[in-house]
Amino acid sequence: MNTSLPHRREWSTSRFISAIVSIFILGQAANADEAASRDTLLKATHDCAAFLVRMSGTNGQFSPRVNSVPGPDGNLLYSVMGHAEALLSLATYQKLYPKPGTLRVVQQAADTLRRESLSPLSGIPDALTLAPYVRSANTASSQTERLDATAIGLTALLAVEQVLPGSTSTNTLRGLGHFIRLQEREDGSFQSPSVANLYRAAPLAQFSPGEAARALLCLNDFNPNPEWWIGARAALVHEAKQGTETPARYTVPWSLIAIAKLLKRQETMLDPSVQKLLQEEARHFARLNLQQRDQLPPTARQAGALSANMSTAHTALLVQGLLAALSILPGGEQPLRENILRACDGGVQFLIHNQVKKGSDSGAFPRIPEPASSRHDIIPDFSIHIFEAQHALMALIMYDQLTGANWL
Repeated sequence: MNTSLPHRREWSTSRFISAIVSIFILGQAANADEAASRDTLLKATHDCAAFLVRMSGTNGQFSPRVNSVPGPDGNLLYSVMGHAEALLSLATYQKLYPKPGTLRVVQQAADTLRRESLSPLSGIPDALTLAPYVRSANTASSQTERLDATAIGLTALLAVEQVLPGSTSTNTLRGLGHFIRLQEREDGSFQSPSVANLYRAAPLAQFSPGEAARALLCLNDFNPNPEWWIGARAALVHEAKQGTETPARYTVPWSLIAIAKLLKRQETMLDPSVQKLLQEEARHFARLNLQQRDQLPPTARQAGALSANMSTAHTALLVQGLLAALSILPGGEQPLRENILRACDGGVQFLIHNQVKKGSDSGAFPRIPEPASSRHDIIPDFSIHIFEAQHALMALIMYDQLTGANWL
């Protein structure tokens, strides 16, 4: 198997982070280790965005068929988490590839997020929260306060500001940030209750502090205030100090994306020991996930998947995290960087190969595709949800933006 890397522009840290900042939060072929052609990559990106646009209704919600989850009482709930993440991915796409239809969906989805999920924190009117779900039958939204719903919602609304300036008031955005800071302890940990794996297809067991840190850093870009930056730094430092004792947190990319953003924007204000700690966090993330990739069943590994069950959402998330880790690592760590690139090349190939190519769901991604080999223990899941599409769209955009324009 040819494992040589394709020729492309130099992956410098400054170029990598500049691309991230420019897109708000930072932008199975014959051989899974070969890079996709850029035409193929862009087609997959456009098709994925088009699927999300088609799944949006006139009420500003995405179709309950693709964005509902079973609630504790057995009733279907409309996922605000899925809604906000789809909004974030489409706003990111619209910034790079402006289209009237996408902009209309972004505006409607943002209006719906504010109208149906936003509420003041009891007793603290200047702190605002987003409920994690609403009932798919348009009944009243739950008032349960959830930090992760607020964090991802804030990041999404700030992304919308890049394509629809003034769509959300500064006071509203500050109110969401204020709630996040109220939930943060002095040591950078959070007191908000964790949310079980109810709202996403990815294997998330708990709220990730990286989501809150990313939201606060995006808010600081929009509305500079030491409160936002200090809170983000404290959250990331506290999490990094946990070391490898909590490996589950290395299954999601939010902290790595936030660290990359923090090091780019505020590196002159960080103590060298803090910079070293955050770089070590990137090494932990990369080495653990590369090690797990090498231990995957042959069927999954050969396909380019980054999870044992060949989950498309998990693979897309890890591609984002590995690319962010790459930007944090010093340029001298070439063997690790090359291994990261190979894993990302394979992950993107896996996503493109398994994207739905025709029919009403074209552009979407099955949760777990059918393995190419007949000898496997993987159970396919062809159900279609926006979870996979929104994470894949962000991964494809990020991969294209950060690998440069020199394609074979």
